[in-house]
Amino acid sequence: MNADKIIIAPVVTEKSNRFKESKKYVFRVDARAN
Repeated sequence: MNADKIIIAPVVTEKSNRFKESKKYVFRVDARAN
């Protein structure tokens, strides 16, 4: 699997916005990347 196909989109929710304060980010990833 190509690295550029693993990350699908950022997840923007209230909970994920709280993670930004600690410089952590949430992304939707391809299930086959696991």
